[in-house]
Amino acid sequence: MGNERKHPSVLKDVLNHPLSRRHFLAVAGAAAATTGVASLFTANKEAAALSTPDDLETSPDVAVRYSVCLSCHSKCGIRVRVKNNTVMKIDGNPWHPNNAETGERLDFSAPLEAGKTAPATLCPKGQSGVEVMYNPFRIAGPLKRVGPRGSGQWQSITWNQALDEVAEALRPYYQGHANNIPIHTADGSDALGSIANRVVFAPGRIQHGQKELTDRLFKLGFGTVNYRHDHTSICETSHHVAGMFSTEKFRPDLTEVKYHFKPDMLESSYILWFGTNPLEANFPTQTLAKRVAKGRNAGVKHVIIDPRHSRSCAFAHRWLPVKPRGDVALAMAIARVLIEQGNHDLSFLEAINDAAAKATADWNGTAKAVQYNTTDASWLVAVKADDTSAEHVFYKRAGAYVALDPQTGADFDINRATSASAQWGRLELDGTEPNAVEARTVGLSGVGSHVIDIHGDGSVYLAPVFQLYQAALFAHDVGFYAIGVPSANVHERRVGRV
Repeated sequence: MGNERKHPSVLKDVLNHPLSRRHFLAVAGAAAATTGVASLFTANKEAAALSTPDDLETSPDVAVRYSVCLSCHSKCGIRVRVKNNTVMKIDGNPWHPNNAETGERLDFSAPLEAGKTAPATLCPKGQSGVEVMYNPFRIAGPLKRVGPRGSGQWQSITWNQALDEVAEALRPYYQGHANNIPIHTADGSDALGSIANRVVFAPGRIQHGQKELTDRLFKLGFGTVNYRHDHTSICETSHHVAGMFSTEKFRPDLTEVKYHFKPDMLESSYILWFGTNPLEANFPTQTLAKRVAKGRNAGVKHVIIDPRHSRSCAFAHRWLPVKPRGDVALAMAIARVLIEQGNHDLSFLEAINDAAAKATADWNGTAKAVQYNTTDASWLVAVKADDTSAEHVFYKRAGAYVALDPQTGADFDINRATSASAQWGRLELDGTEPNAVEARTVGLSGVGSHVIDIHGDGSVYLAPVFQLYQAALFAHDVGFYAIGVPSANVHERRVGRV
């Protein structure tokens, strides 16, 4: 029926249909759309007659220049089309890994001529570099406020004047730091440090190479602790911190460990995206978007967890509209289901140090060649103590953290050194451990069934991290945690095996 020509009587029926509000809106909308399409073709035809196409990269009077885009933090390669010293177009660099995937990139031995026409992607923000350069309303130099704050009154000044005025304003803080003048506080403690700490450098997005220079000025020169409050401080701190804790970047003996990474969007089977839009945000945007699309075409399932229905949600296999601020609660619901279904990796959680992690088989039963991902799931935490300041923190004995042997339940000092022998820890107490007591008998609830009276005198009671975490998860049902998301979606087998 889709390819059959409609009989004229059908059109007649439509036009002679009894008039109703719904029918009127439908016919009026169709008429408007038809008129709009017709005028669009007319306008395009007129525009084409008045303009000429842009010169191609291969045109004899066009030069192609290669550089790096600084519109975001990704530093993608750019291929710039230049004519008469004017930038005409910005495209992706076919040699750059952000702009062309493995197997698609040009080999470095390829001649420059090949790069002119080789395909490579670049996101709209990178392509808008032409607008940044030539927009008549762009800010082309320093502006000085000449009216009250918020009045919008600004005056253009030279760079020399701007630098001179800024330097003069900073002079008292620089000299005060040199003379050890503190910030005087009401309590007289001078706890805020040098007067130089009143200087805050907030540069917005600042790139590597730039930040090292400004650190020399504000950190080493002025001595302010506020030497760089940049874009990273307000935008991507969460994934930096999460990565550091996942790979233990904070450990002084593992300074070379990578901690900034992305999910494997091509080889994964199921990806949960919490509060992020892989097709619209993050970086490098165009690289991530390409890989997400390729992975989806290869069968990777995507679930977006976001209160707002974004374009990424429309692309995903499922959108879970969690209520605002409900992300952590939903994660707890998923974690509870993982544990209920037995899909959590106990051997991974028990590994305390590197030697144990490397000796532990992966979740699929294969040996791990290199594994720095250890956890503190078995470390003991003080849940009750005579010294209340020691509660809810890791228990320390003679400078060492403490765990329990998985087999005997005996306590031992944790050794996290890379050269230490393998150590595994017990995740839950069952009452068979030395000095184990029932939690309810000592007035404790929500911490699991048993705790350890580490000194045997009731002064300090301990429990493993995982036991406390599990007790928190099971304090409520899945429906309580799945704020805005149907419990059935959380209980899905697919979600349970993330």
